[in-house]
Amino acid sequence: TLTTAASGSSPDITSHNIDLLVNVKAHDSGAQIYPSAADEDEYAVARVYIPASQTFEAGKSYTVTLNLSTGLGVSMSNLSLYNGSSSDLSSSLDSENFVKNVSSEFPDNSFILGSAMDFTVTSTDWVAAMSEVLEKAPKVPLAALPGLFTVNSEGQKVYFSKGNLMCYVNGSYQPTAAPEPYEAATTGWCFHDNQYDYFGATSANLNARSGWVDWFGYSGSGANWGIRTQLSNSYFGGDFRDWGANRICNGTSMDPVNTWRCLTGGSGGEFTYILKNRTTNLGLATADARYATGKVATVSGLIIFPDEWVSGSELNATQKAVFPAWAINLTNPNFDAFSITAENWPAYEDAGCVFIPAAGSRSGTEPFYVGYTCYVWSSSCVSSDFAYGLFVNVFTHQLEPDSAQNRLLGCSVRLVRNK
Repeated sequence: TLTTAASGSSPDITSHNIDLLVNVKAHDSGAQIYPSAADEDEYAVARVYIPASQTFEAGKSYTVTLNLSTGLGVSMSNLSLYNGSSSDLSSSLDSENFVKNVSSEFPDNSFILGSAMDFTVTSTDWVAAMSEVLEKAPKVPLAALPGLFTVNSEGQKVYFSKGNLMCYVNGSYQPTAAPEPYEAATTGWCFHDNQYDYFGATSANLNARSGWVDWFGYSGSGANWGIRTQLSNSYFGGDFRDWGANRICNGTSMDPVNTWRCLTGGSGGEFTYILKNRTTNLGLATADARYATGKVATVSGLIIFPDEWVSGSELNATQKAVFPAWAINLTNPNFDAFSITAENWPAYEDAGCVFIPAAGSRSGTEPFYVGYTCYVWSSSCVSSDFAYGLFVNVFTHQLEPDSAQNRLLGCSVRLVRNK
């Protein structure tokens, strides 16, 4: 647990998401906690992320107190701030030293602290620097789901985005700043709020001209991110341009370009590895359970299981029993294999499950199989006319992670980011 207090009338500092970076080692004076097995000095117990909303006022003194329980019967207190070297920062912190060490040693802008760390804010410049440092990323990146998925034999892991990609388009087929409640999406690009959300056959989605869209033709070099409805593969031709090359809103701010990306396709691609080749350790009715088809919040689609359950959020026996053995890794999709309510779904999402809704597709301005098929683009081209994608079709009994589709089709886009 982390407790903090500020002197005077300043508000309490509240911290969230403590990421332990410790090892417990035997020591003459008892069990000691170290940041890594190689460290010999007694400093650093936890990486702590403080909300960006927290501010510090010049001239006021703050005390941060950390009480840590390791879960191994060891409790530590009276530990000091660690600045990325063998020495501790002094209790009088200057802006340059603190910011330099935090940003260079911990690029995600977290920092490591122990208990009874006292510091005094001495200038408004220090406040500005401290506020920048305190724009902390949580343990799981913003707009990402907590589960991890291995995508190749080298062991690369990715997080999936919290929902399908969507874009707000002006009357000239161009992405533009989104309206409320998505006004943070200044480029127009963001993710659906829920994994099971999609627009389907709305006027904007069918015409790709004005309003919210989440069906995209293939993103060739001249295709304006696929935001058109031409019935010509050649319009969507050329080399692939990843949708992740845009700045995409993470809910509160805009991620840098290339934070997100598409999975690769084809028989040796990442979609295929996730659905056919991964090893998982989940305790489900089928060994190496990778996916199942069914319904979430009454929406048909594909659940992809993580490599392992998220620590602390593992599914219980009753929750696991929702997935019958015959429905796991089934190549003949059956959207009636299971049903998880909207109320129960958060437990599965917290445990690491990804859901791809059967959002259908469009050809020109005509919708196809909305609610019955999953079409998700990959980053891999087949030819000037075709590109690979994930294809799940309950009518044709197909579940193919390496399906070649006409580039002109308006399909879903689900992005990932590397761990």
